This record gives sequence, structure tokens and C-alpha cells, in this order.
Amino acid sequence: PDIHERDFKLLHDVSDVYKFIATQNPKTWAIVDEMKSDGTRMNIPEVFSHIRPIIDKLINQHKR
Repeated sequence: PDIHERDFKLLHDVSDVYKFIATQNPKTWAIVDEMKSDGTRMNIPEVFSHIRPIIDKLINQHKR
């Protein structure tokens, strides 16, 4: 990790900014929470399974 990736406060603050932007613009942003209900993080295929429908919807909107 570089200096920015090691700065957990910076990462948390940036995450908060993006969450704020997403909640203010729900038609153009989507929030995918990577945390499972048991407090563990989803693996990459699990996260992608939540992102894929969002991507498919965007692709279908542009096909029209």
C-alpha cells in the first residue's frame, strides 16, 4: 500500500464523502455495502454479484 492507502482516516473520510454524494444523487449513484450481516467482508465475486445488476441496468438504458 502507498501512503494514501495506509492512511485509514483518509480512506474513511473519502468513503464518507462518496456516500454523501451517492445519497444526494440516487438516480446517478448506487451504494453497494461490502459488509455481510455477520460483520465480515464479501469476497470479490459476492461484491460483483451486487454490482452486476446495476451495470446491466445502465447498459440496457443506453441500448434504447
